[in-house]
Amino acid sequence: MTRSHARGRGRKLDRLLARLRRTRSVERWFVVAALAAHVLTAWVGCLWFPPALCVPVVALLFLATAARLLLRDWPDKPRPRLARYWDALLFINWAYGILAVPLVLGSLALMALAKRFESTAVLQWEPREVWAACYAGALLMAVWGVLVCRRWVRVTRAVVDVPGLPTPFNGYQITHLTDLHIGSVDHGEAAQRWVELANRARSDLVVVTGDLLTSGTSFHAQAAQLLGRLRAKDGVIVTLGNHDQWDPDRLVRLLEEQQVKVLRNESLTIERAGQAIAVTGLDASPKRPEELDRALASRPQAAFSLLLSHYPDFFEQASERGVALVLSGHTHGGQVGLPLFGDRINVASITGQRSRGMARRGASRLFVSAGLGTTGLPIRLGVRPEIAVLVLRS
Repeated sequence: MTRSHARGRGRKLDRLLARLRRTRSVERWFVVAALAAHVLTAWVGCLWFPPALCVPVVALLFLATAARLLLRDWPDKPRPRLARYWDALLFINWAYGILAVPLVLGSLALMALAKRFESTAVLQWEPREVWAACYAGALLMAVWGVLVCRRWVRVTRAVVDVPGLPTPFNGYQITHLTDLHIGSVDHGEAAQRWVELANRARSDLVVVTGDLLTSGTSFHAQAAQLLGRLRAKDGVIVTLGNHDQWDPDRLVRLLEEQQVKVLRNESLTIERAGQAIAVTGLDASPKRPEELDRALASRPQAAFSLLLSHYPDFFEQASERGVALVLSGHTHGGQVGLPLFGDRINVASITGQRSRGMARRGASRLFVSAGLGTTGLPIRLGVRPEIAVLVLRS
């Protein structure tokens, strides 16, 4: 093959991929066809064919759906309302495939063990019944995680005992939001409800610890307008997350036009009755201890210190530098966890990250919120989205 022919084929492939990205109607039919194929595989195929023949089909559907996600526009861009409904079917379809395969393989392993040890309690089940039950369970979990749990926000209230809190700030209330991930998946209508829930708390201060967006710059203005509707006596303070690093200067400018204060490795003080607390915001673009030192250097030395850090990883270093309270997010509480035990057993905790809740180290406290949006697959299982209302006590 000549070099010119190779270049020609390369250009044809590029045009084909570009056309696939633009052809929304084809993508919609693909979602419907893939979802229907899953249902047929689960409810018809397992009744007439051995499960071993169905597993490769399900795996193929899963890979095809994953390939469809790779063809989505990147960075994130606005999508019509109807398109978002179709996307929900896609996400259910993908989650369905992910959840069904381990359930089916686990059930096959259980049947094999039961046969080996001659367990009559398990052997009385028909393999096809077990197969169908696994797919039914996977489908229910996918629908619940994508459509219900992801939007079932909980407002958690906690009293935080902090040594050294100035007396005028005893009972000071902070509403903590994080990881909104506003975009075509976690869209503005959902975020507006989060704003309304946060405002109902009527707190002294509202803080947002990063990941306002999913990616790109298309939703900068929308995110700024939504955060501009948050209300608190001492205002709204925001720090940026790792997903906010697409033209962050423009995002900061839009937020400040909405009277939202953005802290990027800097501090401000809030005064009450002649005493003050210092609020420091750590930008998420670096992840180095020296940046923490630079940010904390801007605080008054004698003031009570509150650190807003998207990453909870800095807690140990912050406690060594006299920070009394750190508020963080980033891990989404694990996003997917064991039902009823999601706060303890979830993707974050299994991978050695801080999931959610309160931690202590000496006189310092850390609170990690489960956040509101999602990243990767838009599903939550066992870990509900969260708005935290924290009351400080000395």
